[in-house]
Amino acid sequence: GWWLGLGVLGGLSLWAKYFAAVLLLVCLIWLFADPKARAHLRRPGPWLALAAFAVVAAPQVWFLVQCGFLPLRYAGDRAAGTAGHWLGFLPTQAADHLVMLVMAATAGLFGRGAIGRPEPDERRARRFLMTFGLGPAALTVLLAAVTGSGLKDMWGMPMFNLSGLLVAAVLPGRLGRPALRRLAVFAAGLLVVVPAAYAAHLLLADSYRERPKRGNWPQEEIASALLDAYRREVGAEAEVVAGAIWEAGLVATGTAAAPSVLIDGDPLKSHWLSAAEARRRGILVVWSGNRAPEALAAEIAAVPVRTLRFRWSDNPEAEAIALSYAVLPPGRG
Repeated sequence: GWWLGLGVLGGLSLWAKYFAAVLLLVCLIWLFADPKARAHLRRPGPWLALAAFAVVAAPQVWFLVQCGFLPLRYAGDRAAGTAGHWLGFLPTQAADHLVMLVMAATAGLFGRGAIGRPEPDERRARRFLMTFGLGPAALTVLLAAVTGSGLKDMWGMPMFNLSGLLVAAVLPGRLGRPALRRLAVFAAGLLVVVPAAYAAHLLLADSYRERPKRGNWPQEEIASALLDAYRREVGAEAEVVAGAIWEAGLVATGTAAAPSVLIDGDPLKSHWLSAAEARRRGILVVWSGNRAPEALAAEIAAVPVRTLRFRWSDNPEAEAIALSYAVLPPGRG
């Protein structure tokens, strides 16, 4: 049952995030490297897990083939834009753990007798936690170094789910009720202070920033103005909004008409909508700067292009948000 569950959850993990493949690769490394785990290869469990994984993951693999491995190419393009950055990846991830280490210090986990001498079974458990807690980051950096690609610091987020448990396993000597109470108080404080600080930052950002953070974009005003413009020109509600994920998403999200989003005007990135169907229904194309969707460039060139500006701040130095749009009337498919 446990092996079957591992296979099913391993397959489902790819539906959540393709990076889970790195976590699964660490599982495979443990399976071959640990003598007790390796012994299971002579039993049906691992092969049942592999079969369950294959069944659950197969639709994702088929999708990747159909779209020409677009998500992986996207990740590759982002990595190429940060070439050499992997050198600073691990120090940044270590810095991200400082708050957790401060929590441990505040709880009194450091000091004499903190580490203790583990029993043989505990030593294997610690090796397991070290492998799964640190292995994904080490493996990712190794792959980046070998391939010469870069790494975004934010990509480390899903790699350290076991960090807290690893600290507790390495420093069990002083982890008692008093320490747990202090940890709980510290964590509760963070759950209040961090969201409050972020909210305050967003609320005050418009008083000193010249360009808005995304949380300060006037989404309702933008959506209303652009959808009204389409409605005036076509005489009907917009059913399809094309553009970059952010701009097109702002227009489509939270509106009663709930138009479909054609990402970058490319049906390959929006498999729920074909090009012919989008043109038949009509398209509101939205973009900022000179980022008009290349896939619709010829059609945009044949219709008027207009620009709307949106104030997001009372700060006189703040630059207004400029969004260009073009209306491709229905029936062009």
